Amino acid sequence: MKAGDFEGARRLGDSLLRAAPRGVAGPAGVAVLLGRPALAARLVAPEDPETEYPASADNQSVTIPMAALQVGLELLAYASTGAPAESVAALETRVERSTAGLPATSRPVVRSALLDVPAELVFDAMGSRPAHRSTPPGPSWEMAVQWALAQRDTPSARTTVTAALRQRGGLLSREDTPPDGVYLDARVLLAVGDTGAAEQTLDAPLNNLARLHSYLLRYLPLAGGLVRMMALRADVAAARGDDRTARRWATAVVTLWSGAEPALQPVVARMKQIVQTAR
Repeated sequence: MKAGDFEGARRLGDSLLRAAPRGVAGPAGVAVLLGRPALAARLVAPEDPETEYPASADNQSVTIPMAALQVGLELLAYASTGAPAESVAALETRVERSTAGLPATSRPVVRSALLDVPAELVFDAMGSRPAHRSTPPGPSWEMAVQWALAQRDTPSARTTVTAALRQRGGLLSREDTPPDGVYLDARVLLAVGDTGAAEQTLDAPLNNLARLHSYLLRYLPLAGGLVRMMALRADVAAARGDDRTARRWATAVVTLWSGAEPALQPVVARMKQIVQTAR
Protein backbone atom coordinates (compact mmCIF):
# COMPACT_ATOMS: atom_id res chain seq x y z
CA MET A 1 0.00 0.00 0.00
CA LYS A 2 2.79 2.42 0.88
CA ALA A 3 4.36 1.86 -2.55
CA GLY A 4 1.05 2.39 -4.33
CA ASP A 5 0.95 -1.21 -5.58
CA PHE A 6 -2.77 -1.69 -5.02
CA GLU A 7 -3.01 -4.75 -7.23
CA GLY A 8 -0.22 -6.42 -5.28
CA ALA A 9 -1.83 -5.44 -1.97
CA ARG A 10 -5.15 -6.93 -3.09
CA ARG A 11 -3.53 -10.19 -4.17
CA LEU A 12 -1.66 -10.53 -0.88
CA GLY A 13 -4.80 -9.65 1.07
CA ASP A 14 -6.89 -12.20 -0.83
CA SER A 15 -4.27 -14.85 -0.11
CA LEU A 16 -4.19 -14.05 3.60
CA LEU A 17 -7.96 -14.02 3.92
CA ARG A 18 -8.30 -17.47 2.34
CA ALA A 19 -6.66 -18.89 5.47
CA ALA A 20 -7.00 -16.05 7.94
CA PRO A 21 -6.02 -16.94 11.50
CA ARG A 22 -8.64 -16.25 14.14
CA GLY A 23 -8.11 -14.37 17.37
CA VAL A 24 -5.28 -12.12 16.17
CA ALA A 25 -5.21 -8.47 15.14
CA GLY A 26 -4.64 -7.74 11.46
CA PRO A 27 -6.84 -10.02 9.33
CA ALA A 28 -9.96 -7.98 10.11
CA GLY A 29 -8.12 -4.88 8.91
CA VAL A 30 -7.20 -6.64 5.67
CA ALA A 31 -10.86 -7.56 5.17
CA VAL A 32 -11.93 -3.94 5.70
CA LEU A 33 -9.24 -2.73 3.30
CA LEU A 34 -10.61 -5.07 0.63
CA GLY A 35 -14.23 -4.06 1.21
CA ARG A 36 -15.43 -7.11 3.14
CA PRO A 37 -16.95 -5.78 6.36
CA ALA A 38 -19.01 -8.90 7.13
CA LEU A 39 -15.86 -11.00 6.98
CA ALA A 40 -14.02 -8.39 9.04
CA ALA A 41 -16.74 -8.57 11.71
CA ARG A 42 -16.15 -12.33 11.96
CA LEU A 43 -12.39 -11.81 12.25
CA VAL A 44 -12.25 -9.11 14.95
CA ALA A 45 -10.05 -10.13 17.87
CA PRO A 46 -10.96 -8.33 21.10
CA GLU A 47 -8.84 -10.81 23.05
CA ASP A 48 -5.64 -9.79 21.24
CA PRO A 49 -3.89 -6.88 23.02
CA GLU A 50 -2.61 -5.76 19.59
CA THR A 51 -6.17 -4.92 18.54
CA GLU A 52 -6.76 -1.18 18.54
CA TYR A 53 -10.13 0.43 19.27
CA PRO A 54 -11.35 3.96 20.00
CA ALA A 55 -11.09 5.68 23.35
CA SER A 56 -13.95 7.67 24.81
CA ALA A 57 -14.44 11.14 23.37
CA ASP A 58 -12.80 12.81 26.40
CA ASN A 59 -9.94 10.27 26.49
CA GLN A 60 -10.87 8.97 29.92
CA SER A 61 -9.38 5.63 30.85
CA VAL A 62 -12.07 3.01 30.30
CA THR A 63 -12.36 -0.72 30.89
CA ILE A 64 -14.71 -2.34 28.41
CA PRO A 65 -16.22 -5.77 29.16
CA MET A 66 -15.08 -8.33 26.58
CA ALA A 67 -18.60 -9.11 25.38
CA ALA A 68 -19.34 -5.43 24.76
CA LEU A 69 -15.97 -4.92 23.04
CA GLN A 70 -16.68 -7.85 20.71
CA VAL A 71 -19.92 -6.25 19.54
CA GLY A 72 -18.31 -2.82 19.39
CA LEU A 73 -15.54 -4.10 17.11
CA GLU A 74 -18.08 -5.78 14.85
CA LEU A 75 -19.88 -2.44 14.58
CA LEU A 76 -16.59 -0.70 13.88
CA ALA A 77 -15.88 -3.13 11.02
CA TYR A 78 -19.08 -2.21 9.21
CA ALA A 79 -18.88 1.50 10.03
CA SER A 80 -15.31 1.68 8.72
CA THR A 81 -16.56 0.88 5.22
CA GLY A 82 -19.79 2.87 5.65
CA ALA A 83 -22.17 0.01 4.87
CA PRO A 84 -24.49 -1.80 4.98
CA ALA A 85 -26.77 0.51 6.94
CA GLU A 86 -28.95 -2.28 8.35
CA SER A 87 -25.94 -4.03 9.86
CA VAL A 88 -24.70 -0.79 11.41
CA ALA A 89 -28.11 -0.06 12.95
CA ALA A 90 -28.51 -3.60 14.29
CA LEU A 91 -25.08 -3.56 15.91
CA GLU A 92 -25.66 -0.14 17.44
CA THR A 93 -28.70 -1.65 19.17
CA ARG A 94 -26.62 -4.61 20.35
CA VAL A 95 -23.98 -2.26 21.77
CA GLU A 96 -26.67 -0.37 23.67
CA ARG A 97 -27.95 -3.63 25.12
CA SER A 98 -24.47 -4.83 26.03
CA THR A 99 -23.75 -1.66 27.98
CA ALA A 100 -27.17 -1.19 29.57
CA GLY A 101 -26.22 -2.97 32.79
CA LEU A 102 -22.99 -1.09 33.41
CA PRO A 103 -22.72 1.27 36.40
CA ALA A 104 -23.96 4.78 35.72
CA THR A 105 -20.47 6.13 36.42
CA SER A 106 -18.83 4.12 33.62
CA ARG A 107 -21.58 3.61 31.06
CA PRO A 108 -21.25 7.01 29.32
CA VAL A 109 -17.54 6.60 28.62
CA VAL A 110 -17.90 2.96 27.51
CA ARG A 111 -20.79 3.94 25.26
CA SER A 112 -18.71 6.78 23.86
CA ALA A 113 -15.78 4.46 23.13
CA LEU A 114 -17.96 1.93 21.33
CA LEU A 115 -20.44 4.17 19.49
CA ASP A 116 -18.91 7.58 18.77
CA VAL A 117 -16.43 6.73 16.02
CA PRO A 118 -18.86 4.42 14.18
CA ALA A 119 -21.48 7.18 14.31
CA GLU A 120 -19.04 9.69 12.84
CA LEU A 121 -17.95 7.27 10.11
CA VAL A 122 -21.48 6.60 8.84
CA PHE A 123 -22.87 10.12 9.18
CA ASP A 124 -22.49 10.93 5.47
CA ALA A 125 -24.47 7.81 4.53
CA MET A 126 -26.91 7.44 7.43
CA GLY A 127 -27.22 10.86 9.03
CA SER A 128 -27.42 11.43 12.77
CA ARG A 129 -27.06 8.32 14.91
CA PRO A 130 -28.03 7.65 18.56
CA ALA A 131 -24.49 8.51 19.69
CA HIS A 132 -24.56 11.99 18.14
CA ARG A 133 -24.81 14.72 20.75
CA SER A 134 -23.53 18.12 21.80
CA THR A 135 -22.97 17.18 25.45
CA PRO A 136 -20.14 15.35 27.31
CA PRO A 137 -18.29 13.11 27.09
CA GLY A 138 -16.60 15.12 24.37
CA PRO A 139 -17.85 15.31 21.74
CA SER A 140 -15.07 15.43 19.14
CA TRP A 141 -15.03 18.44 16.87
CA GLU A 142 -16.14 16.26 13.93
CA MET A 143 -19.15 15.08 15.90
CA ALA A 144 -19.90 18.66 16.95
CA VAL A 145 -19.96 19.70 13.29
CA GLN A 146 -22.05 16.69 12.32
CA TRP A 147 -24.50 17.48 15.12
CA ALA A 148 -24.85 21.05 13.86
CA LEU A 149 -25.39 19.83 10.30
CA ALA A 150 -28.02 17.36 11.51
CA GLN A 151 -29.81 20.26 13.21
CA ARG A 152 -29.59 22.19 9.90
CA ASP A 153 -27.38 24.74 11.64
CA THR A 154 -24.91 25.18 8.80
CA PRO A 155 -23.64 28.58 10.07
CA SER A 156 -22.50 27.00 13.37
CA ALA A 157 -20.91 24.12 11.50
CA ARG A 158 -19.08 26.54 9.22
CA THR A 159 -17.87 28.60 12.21
CA THR A 160 -16.45 25.47 13.87
CA VAL A 161 -14.73 24.37 10.66
CA THR A 162 -13.30 27.83 10.06
CA ALA A 163 -11.90 27.92 13.60
CA ALA A 164 -10.30 24.49 13.09
CA LEU A 165 -8.71 25.62 9.83
CA ARG A 166 -7.33 28.71 11.54
CA GLN A 167 -5.90 26.69 14.43
CA ARG A 168 -4.20 24.26 12.04
CA GLY A 169 -2.69 26.83 9.71
CA GLY A 170 -5.31 26.52 6.99
CA LEU A 171 -4.99 22.74 6.52
CA LEU A 172 -6.77 19.95 8.37
CA SER A 173 -4.30 17.26 7.38
CA ARG A 174 -0.60 16.56 6.94
CA GLU A 175 1.20 13.84 5.04
CA ASP A 176 0.91 11.44 7.99
CA THR A 177 -2.58 12.29 9.23
CA PRO A 178 -4.60 9.09 9.87
CA PRO A 179 -6.99 8.28 7.01
CA ASP A 180 -10.15 8.06 9.11
CA GLY A 181 -9.68 11.61 10.39
CA VAL A 182 -8.84 12.87 6.90
CA TYR A 183 -12.01 11.32 5.50
CA LEU A 184 -14.20 12.85 8.21
CA ASP A 185 -12.54 16.26 7.88
CA ALA A 186 -12.94 16.27 4.10
CA ARG A 187 -16.60 15.36 4.46
CA VAL A 188 -17.34 18.23 6.84
CA LEU A 189 -15.42 20.65 4.61
CA LEU A 190 -17.56 19.61 1.65
CA ALA A 191 -20.70 19.90 3.77
CA VAL A 192 -19.93 23.55 4.53
CA GLY A 193 -19.01 24.30 0.94
CA ASP A 194 -15.21 24.46 1.10
CA THR A 195 -14.32 22.13 -1.76
CA GLY A 196 -10.83 23.56 -2.19
CA ALA A 197 -9.88 22.84 1.41
CA ALA A 198 -11.42 19.38 1.12
CA GLU A 199 -9.21 18.64 -1.89
CA GLN A 200 -6.10 19.82 -0.06
CA THR A 201 -7.07 17.79 3.01
CA LEU A 202 -7.37 14.63 0.93
CA ASP A 203 -4.32 15.25 -1.24
CA ALA A 204 -1.78 15.70 1.56
CA PRO A 205 -1.88 12.05 2.72
CA LEU A 206 -3.01 10.47 -0.56
CA ASN A 207 -0.03 11.91 -2.40
CA ASN A 208 2.30 10.62 0.32
CA LEU A 209 1.22 7.03 0.90
CA ALA A 210 4.72 6.13 2.09
CA ARG A 211 3.76 7.93 5.31
CA LEU A 212 0.74 5.70 5.92
CA HIS A 213 0.04 4.97 9.58
CA SER A 214 1.78 1.81 10.81
CA TYR A 215 -1.45 0.62 12.50
CA LEU A 216 -3.32 0.54 9.16
CA LEU A 217 -4.48 -3.06 9.63
CA ARG A 218 -4.79 -3.03 13.43
CA TYR A 219 -7.26 -0.15 13.69
CA LEU A 220 -10.17 -0.78 11.34
CA PRO A 221 -11.13 2.86 10.59
CA LEU A 222 -7.66 3.46 9.14
CA ALA A 223 -8.12 0.75 6.51
CA GLY A 224 -11.68 1.71 5.67
CA GLY A 225 -10.94 5.42 5.78
CA LEU A 226 -8.09 5.05 3.30
CA VAL A 227 -10.22 3.54 0.54
CA ARG A 228 -13.12 5.90 1.27
CA MET A 229 -10.66 8.81 0.97
CA MET A 230 -9.70 7.55 -2.47
CA ALA A 231 -13.33 7.24 -3.54
CA LEU A 232 -14.17 10.69 -2.21
CA ARG A 233 -11.16 12.21 -3.97
CA ALA A 234 -12.25 10.58 -7.23
CA ASP A 235 -15.81 11.90 -6.79
CA VAL A 236 -14.64 15.44 -6.08
CA ALA A 237 -12.16 15.42 -8.97
CA ALA A 238 -14.79 14.08 -11.38
CA ALA A 239 -17.21 16.80 -10.34
CA ARG A 240 -14.51 19.43 -10.93
CA GLY A 241 -13.49 18.02 -14.32
CA ASP A 242 -10.07 16.88 -13.10
CA ASP A 243 -10.01 13.68 -15.15
CA ARG A 244 -6.45 12.65 -14.30
CA THR A 245 -7.00 12.76 -10.52
CA ALA A 246 -10.45 11.20 -10.81
CA ARG A 247 -9.14 8.30 -12.89
CA ARG A 248 -6.15 7.74 -10.60
CA TRP A 249 -8.11 7.27 -7.41
CA ALA A 250 -11.18 5.64 -8.95
CA THR A 251 -8.86 3.00 -10.44
CA ALA A 252 -7.31 2.42 -7.00
CA VAL A 253 -10.74 1.86 -5.44
CA VAL A 254 -11.81 -0.52 -8.22
CA THR A 255 -8.60 -2.49 -7.72
CA LEU A 256 -8.84 -2.76 -3.94
CA TRP A 257 -12.60 -3.35 -3.81
CA SER A 258 -12.95 -5.55 -6.90
CA GLY A 259 -14.02 -8.40 -4.64
CA ALA A 260 -16.01 -6.24 -2.22
CA GLU A 261 -19.19 -7.47 -0.59
CA PRO A 262 -22.54 -6.55 -2.21
CA ALA A 263 -23.19 -3.53 0.01
CA LEU A 264 -20.08 -1.81 -1.39
CA GLN A 265 -20.54 -2.76 -5.03
CA PRO A 266 -22.45 0.50 -5.78
CA VAL A 267 -19.26 2.37 -4.87
CA VAL A 268 -17.24 0.12 -7.16
CA ALA A 269 -19.74 0.66 -9.98
CA ARG A 270 -19.52 4.43 -9.52
CA MET A 271 -15.74 4.31 -9.59
CA LYS A 272 -15.78 2.19 -12.76
CA GLN A 273 -18.02 4.79 -14.37
CA ILE A 274 -15.57 7.54 -13.43
CA VAL A 275 -12.69 5.55 -14.94
CA GLN A 276 -14.60 5.07 -18.19
CA THR A 277 -15.72 8.71 -18.37
CA ALA A 278 -12.29 10.13 -17.52
CA ARG A 279 -10.40 8.32 -20.30
